[in-house]
Amino acid sequence: SSIVNDAPETFPLGETIVTWTATDDYGNISSATQTINVVDTTAPEITSPSDVQVEATSMSQNIVDFGFAEASDQVEISSITNDAPTVFPLGETIVTWTATDSSGNSASATQTLTVVDTTAPEITSPSDVQVEASSAENNIIELVGLRVSDQVEISSITNDAPTVFP
Repeated sequence: SSIVNDAPETFPLGETIVTWTATDDYGNISSATQTINVVDTTAPEITSPSDVQVEATSMSQNIVDFGFAEASDQVEISSITNDAPTVFPLGETIVTWTATDSSGNSASATQTLTVVDTTAPEITSPSDVQVEASSAENNIIELVGLRVSDQVEISSITNDAPTVFP
């Protein structure tokens, strides 16, 4: 007597029908089937790139090289995506990376991208001024010619000049 089956050595993802056949010593044969269903319910593993901090080049249009996530799965990774904008504003942006496997399971990881402005503005003072006095105490002088620039934005310009000059 014997019992045999037609099962493969390894089973693929999905459904496989295995036929069992029993034969007795007199040549009588009987068969039965068994359904083997291999499923993938395990989410992939994903590691986001390291957090990034860059110097701002503008208030809202900063380009950041933020790297690539790495993912692994027992079966197969079908996609790795992120929700990063094309350009980044000044401040902190959280980017979510998502890995999806061929069975639709997914896992996510986050990365923090920070755009900072640590560069001082450049300022060029106006040329020195010499004017003829119109009064001993109340001379009005127009201060012009100041040049200021910054990679991001100038929020204020102040000076310590009095309203009138002696």
